[in-house]
Amino acid sequence: MKCIVSTGKKKWDNDIILTRFKYNQIKNDKSIVFNSNSIEKTYYNKIFSEGKKCLSNYYKKFNDSGYFKQNVLHVEYKFNIKIGKYTFIGFIDRIDQDKDGIIHIIDYKTSSKPHTQSKLKKDLQLYIYEMAIRKSKEFQDLNGVVLSLFFLKSNTYLSCKHNDEELLKLENKILNNIELISKDKDFNGRESILCDWCFFWSQCDYKSIDNPTTKLNRNEFFNKNS
Repeated sequence: MKCIVSTGKKKWDNDIILTRFKYNQIKNDKSIVFNSNSIEKTYYNKIFSEGKKCLSNYYKKFNDSGYFKQNVLHVEYKFNIKIGKYTFIGFIDRIDQDKDGIIHIIDYKTSSKPHTQSKLKKDLQLYIYEMAIRKSKEFQDLNGVVLSLFFLKSNTYLSCKHNDEELLKLENKILNNIELISKDKDFNGRESILCDWCFFWSQCDYKSIDNPTTKLNRNEFFNKNS
């Protein structure tokens, strides 16, 4: 996903749209496709290949004959909101606005298995993103919010909308989840794909070694293999 965010920022930052940006110009640019602070050598080719695939699918979705024509308002939009008595701070990958004034929240995903439409509607992360927009003074006159997940590896793009009843149910669900977590005294680990981004394997009961993807930083890797 870092390669997509980097490419997006090159095009959309500071409200300046670079109208022509060819995929062939950047697909072998390691500073874009391979944008990790550290990585184990044996994983490099796999990650670099996956990065190019994700970038290619991004271009297939948003690039029309060499031009990006979407009205992109923000990339990596930072928010700080209250839901109930709890504060949520985060970043939204991308926010577009179409010609009808509808806001499109786009979240890039690098997982291999896309959501179902039902799971998409119940996604609490997207609910938080939607509330960040609805509570923002910048978006007071919006004509609706469309939530989208773009699964870059499979080139799957899913979208949904929430009605008021669905928003209320999601709010209650997230507040109930927080209350349950706050009352729980035991925090048992659970391995998942998120472990790959963790720097604390040495302190984890479920891991017997350090994370191999954090052993060598990028500069060291390129110096050793130049």
